[in-house]
Amino acid sequence: MKNLFQTSAEPLSKKLLGEFLAIFFKNEEILVDKKVPHTRFKVDYRIESLNLIVEFEDPKVFTNPKYTIRSEITEQTLESMEYFVVRIPYFIQLNSENIKHYFAKFLHLIDKKECIVNDFTSYPHGFIDSRSVLPAAFCSMGHLRYTNHLNKATDNVFADTNESLLSQMLEHGDVGTVFNLDNPNTFEFLAFIFYQSNQFDDLPHEYISSLEEEFEWLCNYYNYSLDDWKVDNILHHHSHEHEHGHDHDHGDEEEEIIYN
Repeated sequence: MKNLFQTSAEPLSKKLLGEFLAIFFKNEEILVDKKVPHTRFKVDYRIESLNLIVEFEDPKVFTNPKYTIRSEITEQTLESMEYFVVRIPYFIQLNSENIKHYFAKFLHLIDKKECIVNDFTSYPHGFIDSRSVLPAAFCSMGHLRYTNHLNKATDNVFADTNESLLSQMLEHGDVGTVFNLDNPNTFEFLAFIFYQSNQFDDLPHEYISSLEEEFEWLCNYYNYSLDDWKVDNILHHHSHEHEHGHDHDHGDEEEEIIYN
């Protein structure tokens, strides 16, 4: 059997997402940057025959309230029209696991006797590049959207993304550079990140000490005691949330533009 994709080492982008769709849905007409019929919403990619809409969420969806609200309204409206909406944020990559996670409903379109659904991108999940737009730059609604993405993500995405933020904090030497400390959701994420770091037995002692100092500072900043660090609740919340997916069917007709 052959691999379905030639794996890219680049991080996911709108362009790469389009290339992925052209291969995965090679027998379908893909409309690009077109308005959805009977709406005022233009979407990145639409496959009318499958009632499928796929969008790439770049950093402005999380940093600019105007775009955050637009994304929320667009998604709610299109789902009410029975479209299946997939939105992939810039910090999550399309490896094999995520392809099956986001596009499980359409895996039957792939001939498993001929092809293996391999990684489309090999770039790591999370905020890897030194120029990455970090959660500190997110608006309040954008941070909530970020939280929702992670809660619905796979365990590996959740862990890898948090690990990348931990690395960014240690690199910058300043939690406030990575997270907006005035956001009420920040402490929960930081608590989980620090919890996660303690699961790595191979971390050097000075690394752990630095984390403990950071976490103690955070507790003081939020006026919490260590008893407020309810890790079990955080873990339970994530394991419950990420199991909930979505499934829809239906659509309308429109113009033609084929991505292939």
